[in-house]
Amino acid sequence: DIAVVRLPHISNYDDFDPLEEEGCRVRYVERPDEIGSPHLIILPGTKNTSGDLRWLWRTGFAEEISERARRGVPVIGICGGYQMLGRSVHDTGGLESHAGGSLFGLGLLDETTSFSPSKSVTQVKARVIADEGMLEGAKGLEITGYEIHMGRSTGRCPRAFHIFETPWGREDRLEGALGDRGLVLGTYIHGLFHNRELRCRILSFLRRRYGLPERKDVAWRRERYYDRLAEIVRSCLDLAAVYRIVEQGVS
Repeated sequence: DIAVVRLPHISNYDDFDPLEEEGCRVRYVERPDEIGSPHLIILPGTKNTSGDLRWLWRTGFAEEISERARRGVPVIGICGGYQMLGRSVHDTGGLESHAGGSLFGLGLLDETTSFSPSKSVTQVKARVIADEGMLEGAKGLEITGYEIHMGRSTGRCPRAFHIFETPWGREDRLEGALGDRGLVLGTYIHGLFHNRELRCRILSFLRRRYGLPERKDVAWRRERYYDRLAEIVRSCLDLAAVYRIVEQGVS
């Protein structure tokens, strides 16, 4: 059971489609009392980090998520969600919003984010360099994704990934952060869950942590969907005519 906070300026919904394909129950929650008892909480990307961070504090989401994390519920923040998980967000130049200023984050990661005029928009190839918590057993895996964000996050947390390539050539920089024994993960990489091997490692960790049964490869379910699609196509086409055209050409 995965609770995704539906931020007012939420972006990149497709980040979480692969989780549903794995049989997870993905719920988009709009109020703190809707969080329930999830096995994972996700703070997604946003088009306005400062505005949505204010909303988290105003609605009580910030305290609720922080309390769940203290109880050991894993939390993942992606892009703007990653920035909110840190100690503070600084937009002194009013680059993201006219309000500008500095805001307290949720404090689940020892990170500070500062906005600058430059914006990172790039595809990336990265390698997992952490090996604890949600990333246990994933060290060395290569993943792909993309970054699209303003701001830079720095701090003392262990890094999660090493980005080694972009479309412009080789790259060499550390990315993402792990906190609370790997139970809090922040990253700027969108498309994280589209990496099948990493996705399976994270979900396997959650199932072990909560005593849930392991699931077998879901490829067979995709094949079932493809077979069903083929049946629909066959029922709607005159296949004899199609074969005749293929063999003899159009007369």
